[in-house]
Amino acid sequence: MKNVLFALLLLSCFSGCGSTEDVSSIGLRSFSNSGCKTEIETRAANASIADEEAIEYYASSNGKLVVKHTNAIFGCESKVSAEAHMEKDNKTIVVNETATNEIANCICPYDLTMEVGELVDNNVYTIKIVHQGTTLLEENVTYTKDLQGKKTIRQAMRYDE
Repeated sequence: MKNVLFALLLLSCFSGCGSTEDVSSIGLRSFSNSGCKTEIETRAANASIADEEAIEYYASSNGKLVVKHTNAIFGCESKVSAEAHMEKDNKTIVVNETATNEIANCICPYDLTMEVGELVDNNVYTIKIVHQGTTLLEENVTYTKDLQGKKTIRQAMRYDE
């Protein structure tokens, strides 16, 4: 009987001792995309996207991080998706943007909105946004209710007449 009590006490200490953040709860909470906004033929001599491509992020009121990628470029018939996870260091949040059916004769800008969480106030995190295997953003931030930032990926183009 003493061995059973000792084993239960030891087990409860291993499962409850220490104050580590529960990273299993950090992941993609919601994802939406606009779909193809404007189809652009890739074979056209003057094919280009005129609008700025940017990644914005901000803290939401419920302990989550909202990431918006405006004018992300994918094939026009792509099925766009995203996933998010916390790296083993418990400090790096990775958001992967991917698409299927990328073989097409046209491209499209898409607006993606992702919500990641739950995050802890005043913790330092690295936000890493990966688009089709290419890292577009890797930035250290301190999560607070006032957190917000933006990185321009591609400037808007102006056409003179």
